[in-house]
Amino acid sequence: MAPKNKTPTDEEVDGYHHHHANSNSKNKNDDNVSVDSFDVQSTSGASAYSGAPSTFGGKDHSNSTNGDGSDSPAALVRTEDFAVRLLRVLAIVLLLAAAAAAGSMMYIFTSRAEQSSFERSFDEIASKILESFLEETTAKFWNARTLAAGLNGVMDSGSMNKTHLFTAAWEELSEEARLVSDVNAVSFAPFLFDEDELRGFREFTIDKTDGGIPTSGPNPICNYCGSQELINTNPDATIEIGGIGSVSCGAIYGSGQSGSVSRCEFVLEVTEDVCMCGPPSAEETVLPARNTIEGMWMVGDDGLAVDDTTSPPWNPVWLMAQDGESKSTFLYNQMSEPERRRVLNGLIKHKVPSFSEIFSREGAYYENYAKGSQGELVTSLAFPVFELDSDEDLAGSITLELYWRNFIPSNFPVDGDLVDVVISNTCGQEYTFRIDEANNELDLVGKGNLHDTKFSSYVKSTELEKYDDAVRLASGVSPPDEDLDQFCRYQFFVYPTQDLQDEYVTDEPLIFTIIVCTIFVFTTAVFFLYDFFVRRRQRLVMDRATRTGEIVSSLFPENVRARLYESNITKSGTTAKTDDDDHDDNNNKK
Repeated sequence: MAPKNKTPTDEEVDGYHHHHANSNSKNKNDDNVSVDSFDVQSTSGASAYSGAPSTFGGKDHSNSTNGDGSDSPAALVRTEDFAVRLLRVLAIVLLLAAAAAAGSMMYIFTSRAEQSSFERSFDEIASKILESFLEETTAKFWNARTLAAGLNGVMDSGSMNKTHLFTAAWEELSEEARLVSDVNAVSFAPFLFDEDELRGFREFTIDKTDGGIPTSGPNPICNYCGSQELINTNPDATIEIGGIGSVSCGAIYGSGQSGSVSRCEFVLEVTEDVCMCGPPSAEETVLPARNTIEGMWMVGDDGLAVDDTTSPPWNPVWLMAQDGESKSTFLYNQMSEPERRRVLNGLIKHKVPSFSEIFSREGAYYENYAKGSQGELVTSLAFPVFELDSDEDLAGSITLELYWRNFIPSNFPVDGDLVDVVISNTCGQEYTFRIDEANNELDLVGKGNLHDTKFSSYVKSTELEKYDDAVRLASGVSPPDEDLDQFCRYQFFVYPTQDLQDEYVTDEPLIFTIIVCTIFVFTTAVFFLYDFFVRRRQRLVMDRATRTGEIVSSLFPENVRARLYESNITKSGTTAKTDDDDHDDNNNKK
């Protein structure tokens, strides 16, 4: 009969344990594992167990407990493994959240800093440009007022009225206004309100010009070609004239035709052997000369000068100073031209200075008579000249032809070429310009408000009231607002461009954000790499522990294994306590 199984005593278990340990130590090269190694692994590497339940001897011990009621090693492994996974997920979430927060803050702060720099720079540029426009507007009105005061002085010194006003020093008198305001032409034209005034003015002009001169100037025509049928054929040839310098034949011919040459005999003498004359070619047009005896003129349908047939009031050019290749427009009735007529009618009605609407130097008048700068955008500044001792009786008007291209002669601010400038008036006109810093002038972009609508909210502008203040200051009176509303009142707008924004708003915020995020990504990668190696080591330990457990399960019954586990735990606790006591003793010795 087989002997009955009985529970071994503690002494038997300890002896058996000792004997089995010695036996395994002799054969450690067989499987490279031992009970002692199992003891170590089961105590120091509990967290290395995988989530799978451990089986010893073919039995599932995942839910078994030790004698004192504590969880088995497999259950502890599952618990600790869950905690480790939770901490791993939490660490990853925190790293990603930190990366997102740091990257967002970096992008927001750097973007705002760049945007702030862009807006601050634009504000400075726009403020300087708008101030320049207002200052130049005021200066041009004041230049016209100074010229009007000079004419009043001429009238007072010569006891003249508007139909008998003349000065040979008009060029000198108007020079400052032309230079400071940078205008091409400055003229005075009397206002003639009826036939009697027109007749008196015409008799005065004929008498003043010795019975009749070409309408192009106050002197008799001086044609060194000897005939109106002949023209200069080598205008680029030059003549050296003492006290004057080098002068082209074309310039001399033009001066003679304009009536601005007072010493015709001298001109004929110096040009006789140099300047050549001949009949015009088929493409050239010789404009018919008009004398003062023929009176005022206007441009006919054929583009040539014809007798003026308009109704009063009239405003014939009498005193003229101009530069460039323009022919004089002596006795040209400005009221026959729609653009000028509107501002002059307003001047008659309200007696305050104003700008005309914007118009282009195009058409027969500018092609044949007021030559030069064809196609340029200009505005006429009309300033009233009053009779002596009167603020109501108009003697005439001073007209300055202003070029928008060089409306601002002063230097523009740095990066001024990176904004759009829009000139607008209450006559419904808008034109967009860009600043040409190299030439210090405005380049026309086109008609209308053509700024980039993306930047509409950034607009800086002057107020209509500022323009009105310039008018009031220059006129010396305070016209009511309803009078000023009848004129073209001007506003100036400045918008930033994409080019200006690109100067300040760059890709740096995005680059910095990518760098910050890259740092966090690298940190996360290092964490993952570390976690990978730790888990791999744990798997190796767990594999060894599993094999050891299987060996123990095959060698010992279940009750013996339980006693072995309890004994191992007791030893581990004793060892830990001994280590703590040794640590305390060492501290006491120190």
